[in-house]
Amino acid sequence: MPRDNWDICRELEILQSTVLRLEERFRLEKDEALEKGTGNSLLEFQESSRTFYQPRLSRLIMDLSRLVAETEPDRPGSGVAERMSTELNRLTKKMMSRFVGTPHRLLRNAEFIEERVGTRSDRVEPSRPAREKPSEGEEEDLVETDPPVECPRCGTVLLHDADFTMLICPGCGAREEV
Repeated sequence: MPRDNWDICRELEILQSTVLRLEERFRLEKDEALEKGTGNSLLEFQESSRTFYQPRLSRLIMDLSRLVAETEPDRPGSGVAERMSTELNRLTKKMMSRFVGTPHRLLRNAEFIEERVGTRSDRVEPSRPAREKPSEGEEEDLVETDPPVECPRCGTVLLHDADFTMLICPGCGAREEV
């Protein structure tokens, strides 16, 4: 006996919750790899994505296609099943691109990630050099930004002038006109 469209809708709901659980598991594993921050942990994450997440999602996409094919357009519930399948199809495409792209993006930035993770735990605030007498053309009334904004290069808190037209880093000497 063929199933009706309402049965298909229930299966689509189960399929959607499975995709969302897979997405959450992927996010947790990505966060764990980032927390470790080593190149090996990022490679393991990429391998896990390639051998676990992508094949599982491909199987779910095939199940979705099968359910769409079983939907009977002239029976009650076909509109609901069509909307659910369209939304689920959009979600699975987004997830597949995330499962493929995220590990590669993280590996491209592995050096930066290792640097940031290494400096996060053993980070020491850089000592601020004593301000010398301002040179010609430099503003004398420089104050720390409020709230404190760190220099992206060295991590020292940036200074700004009274008119807030210039940002200066006392640590590395970087300056920017605002």
